[in-house]
Amino acid sequence: MLTRETLRVLVVDDQKSMRQLICTSLRGLGVVHIQNAEDGAMALATLRSRPFDLVLLDAEMPKLNGIETLTAIRGEERLRGLKVIMVTGRADVEFIQQAAKLGIDGYLVKPVSSNALSARIDAAIRKTA
Repeated sequence: MLTRETLRVLVVDDQKSMRQLICTSLRGLGVVHIQNAEDGAMALATLRSRPFDLVLLDAEMPKLNGIETLTAIRGEERLRGLKVIMVTGRADVEFIQQAAKLGIDGYLVKPVSSNALSARIDAAIRKTA
């Protein structure tokens, strides 16, 4: 059974300070297996090289943005079932609908609170169980 202590999380954001903030919040919530990537291309390379349970994915990034990265994840058989939570400053309905059509597992608007992050992680764990 997946728990916060066993959950393997990849944090993807082009802003180093945001990656650090999210990683610190994750550690405070009991998540210990955390890696990060600074863009979608790096995220895909990391996801292909080792197993993860959850991706916290920024929407606005260079190289591959969040939607492009999510499309690639959903397009690869080995990664398709991966839980992905979009973490972004965007809250417009069109963007949220586009992410939903691609099978997003959750959505968090920046700045991310620990309570909201905790709730989305718990929901992702429950979906996996």
